[in-house]
Order: sequence, then structure tokens, then C-alpha cells
Amino acid sequence: MITADIAFILICTILVSIITPGLAFFYGGLLRRKNIISMFAMCFISIVLVGIIWVLLGYSLAFAPDLGYGLIDNFNYFGLISVDAVTNPSYSTKIPPMLFMIFQLMLAAITVAIISSPFVKRAKFISFIIFIVL
Repeated sequence: MITADIAFILICTILVSIITPGLAFFYGGLLRRKNIISMFAMCFISIVLVGIIWVLLGYSLAFAPDLGYGLIDNFNYFGLISVDAVTNPSYSTKIPPMLFMIFQLMLAAITVAIISSPFVKRAKFISFIIFIVL
């Protein structure tokens, strides 16, 4: 059953995922013609690389319970091992964990895409990829 909370987060996830290509068009319009493809590539590679990093490590670092020291998690969610679509962890009782994970993934991807603007004319593409990974 879809509640209002789930519908709201689902709509927000879709809207945030639309922002990244929109950002590529916006930044591309501000650049010279020779740099537009580079801007598009940087915005779309941010979705791909942040998605891989978020699924493997980022979600676990951000939302897994810690070891008791408050700094390092216990890697329960590494690779989304113990995250499923039905059970509710402690951070929300109404939103499914997979939907929450995808919403946070889209926010992380748009954050990296926003930062891509200064890299277009000043840095090589491989340095931007290294920046994303770090």
C-alpha cells in the first residue's frame, strides 16, 4: 500500500533525478560549443560513478549503525546486503529502505554534478573522475 509519505519521496526522487540532465543543459548553455559535450559527460558520469560508489560503500557509511564510537560504521549495508524493499530500519517507519537509498543516491549524484562546472575548462576528464571517487 502506497502511503502519502512513500508517494512524496517517490515524486521527490523522480524530480531530483531530472535535475541532473537539466543541470547539464543549463551549464552547457553557459559554455562554448566545444565544451558542451564535456559538460554533458561530466554530469552523466557523476550519476554512474556516484551510483556505484553509493551502492557499494556510501550508503553503508552514511546510514549503517556505528560500532559505538560514533565515527565508523559496522558495514552492515555494504553492497546493500541487508537492505531490502520491505523492512524498516530505525531512521524511518514509513518509507521503504530501498526508496530512501535511491533518493539519497540522487541527492549525492546531483551534488557531484553541481561541482562539475568548474572542472569543464580547467581540468582533464580523468581528474574529475578521480575527484568523484575521492
